[in-house]
Amino acid sequence: MNRIVKYATIPKRAKVKAIKDLDCVTLVFSKASNTSMYVLREINSAVLNNKIVIPFKIDDSEPSESMEFYLGATHWLTAYPTLSEAKISKLINAILNINPASQDKKDVLFFFEKPTMIDAIQA
Repeated sequence: MNRIVKYATIPKRAKVKAIKDLDCVTLVFSKASNTSMYVLREINSAVLNNKIVIPFKIDDSEPSESMEFYLGATHWLTAYPTLSEAKISKLINAILNINPASQDKKDVLFFFEKPTMIDAIQA
């Protein structure tokens, strides 16, 4: 089931179910998400449920050893030093290519620890 949901609207008890229902999880990777135990738990849940994780770097932070454990062999998309519409389009296209049956930007779900520029994306 695909849908647009802001991270803050998902109750903690429903996050695992939400992850199970997704085709993939997009991690907006930053210094804050890199050090968040909550984000690490969600990435762990995604990996345990065999979900594709797409890390989208918005700053020059390097992954912690814990993040590297889960995402070391993963292809990363980078949005820094400047976030642009082209980089966001590349991310959305990568997400949509995972499930060709869902070719609508409205089918994209973003998780983020705190509101960032991604919060302003109009799908």
